[in-house]
Amino acid sequence: MAALTACTHEVLEVLGIDFGPAHAEVMMTADGPALVEIGARMNGAMHPAFDAGCCGADQARTGALAWLRPEEFLADFAGRTYRRLRAAYVYHVATDLSRVVAAVDTAVLAEIEDVPPARAVTVKPGPGDRIRPTVDLPSSPLTVHMAHADAPAVARDHVRVEALARNMFRLA
Repeated sequence: MAALTACTHEVLEVLGIDFGPAHAEVMMTADGPALVEIGARMNGAMHPAFDAGCCGADQARTGALAWLRPEEFLADFAGRTYRRLRAAYVYHVATDLSRVVAAVDTAVLAEIEDVPPARAVTVKPGPGDRIRPTVDLPSSPLTVHMAHADAPAVARDHVRVEALARNMFRLA
């Protein structure tokens, strides 16, 4: 984790991004951290309550606070980094299905929502929509925000959610 954080800070510094929200995707490879994407913007999977529950704050609130009440922002956040309160995973489910959705299996959806780390579940296609094989983020049919104090629980339950998601869509 320290290597990923250090890489992110280094790239932000090189780009001159030293104020405001930033979104970074850095993955660990056998050769060390590899930058996927970075920018002076908020996370695209905006879910402020989820972010605050995992890190103690969220980019939308802290960004607004910095502009509207800078003294309060400095008192609360100056010189600090987010602290990890829970292990988190935002799982964008992939599919190889390609047809019109007849129905979303609400029993499967309820089972996914009942997995303990699941905090928010977003189903994209509904009845009458076409589901296509996943090739990028927008073509993912389901997003599950998961968080837990125990990192192995998130990893374990991600596998469970993945298996359940395979049976969620009934096709026409």
